[in-house]
Formats: sequence, structure tokens, C-alpha cells
Amino acid sequence: MLYLHEIIRIVGAGATPYMDVTADWNRIRVEAGEPVSRLVGTWATIGSTGNWPEAVNLWEMDGWEHWGEILDRAYVHRAEDKQLGDWWKKALEHRSGGFDRILEPARFSPARSDLLARKVTGEIFIHELSQVTPGKVPAYLAAIEESWLPIATRHGLTLVGAFANVFNDSEAITVWACADTRSFVRFGAAARRDAEILAWRARAREFCTRWSETLMVPGKKSPIGGAA
Repeated sequence: MLYLHEIIRIVGAGATPYMDVTADWNRIRVEAGEPVSRLVGTWATIGSTGNWPEAVNLWEMDGWEHWGEILDRAYVHRAEDKQLGDWWKKALEHRSGGFDRILEPARFSPARSDLLARKVTGEIFIHELSQVTPGKVPAYLAAIEESWLPIATRHGLTLVGAFANVFNDSEAITVWACADTRSFVRFGAAARRDAEILAWRARAREFCTRWSETLMVPGKKSPIGGAA
């Protein structure tokens, strides 16, 4: 698998309509059996933790050939795909640009089908971007699997994805689901005093030069986390 990770600059109060139109467009095309990328989730960044207004999308693709087909259709021959063109125009009513990454999943990162089968959901999602010593991203992701994943699970977090940026050698991204605000607050408080969590933070610094977390809430129609 490959994944497209998007950070979208939202216009005004357009986060909800943008997430809705994105989820609806993708659902219709996936159900029609078209070879499009599959939306894993669409979320709005919580402003008190990061940039706002902002949305984050995560899309799943079946590897390099699938991404090549999408590149050709979405950029080289976009004018030939009327549905894509109509969605693009509609989306521009609510967004003004963004920043995209192509990601490769870690071996323990669940596929979209697995997340849906397990009915993974949450009211709050943790979005972590880690800058890692160049060349050490695979080792850092392996350490997450070995040391952090069991601890995070015990504290009520569910892994949505763990990824390496394909186009640089120093960035990892993880997304975690929390059942609700109260469960996140418990985890956030524990992260300042729990010995296991503090030990993980110390180990992570063996790989990371810096990391940052923002919180996100899912769109109502988001495949992972949504209500519809």
C-alpha cells in the first residue's frame, strides 16, 4: 500500500462542508468500483492544538502502479474526468491549498479494510509528526511497534496508521484514535507522570530530533471515526 496524506487550508467555516463533499465523492466512486484512492479518514484540526481552520485527509492506494494511475487521471488528464473536475471545483469553495505527502506504511500499520472490519472509531484523534535522524525512520517505526504500541493500547489509544514519508528520509507520521475527550484527557495527564510513557519518550529521543502532536475531530462522514 501507499497513502496520500493531505493537510488542507480551509476557507472560513468550510471545514465541515469540505469534509462532507470529500467523503461523499469518494464513497460514490469507490462503490461504483472505480480505481480511485480510498478515503481512510477526513478530520478537522482542533484549533487550540495547531493551525486552524485546517483539515487532514488520509487516502489509501494499492501501491505504486495504482498511484501512477491516479497521478495520470488527477493531474495529467484531469480535464477528461468530469466527476473529478466537478469535485475539484466544489472543493475549492472550501479550501485554498494545502501540503501533501506520499507515505509508506509500517508493517504493523493496519489497512483501511482492517480498520473498518474492527469498527475503529473515536471522537478525538492524535496526529503526530516526528522528525527523525536521517536514515533512522525504519528503526523508529520498529521501536514504536516494539515499545510504544503496547503502552499506547493499554492507555486507550488505537492505532490508525504509522508511516514513513516516501520522499524524505527523516519524517514519520502516526495517527491514533481516542474513544472520547475524557479518555484523551486521562491519557494526556498520564503522559506527564506515567513511568512507562516517560520511558518511551526517552527512547523516542534516541531517534527523533523533534516531534509535534495536534488533535483532530473526524468529519461526520469520515470512514474512520465518522457518525454516518
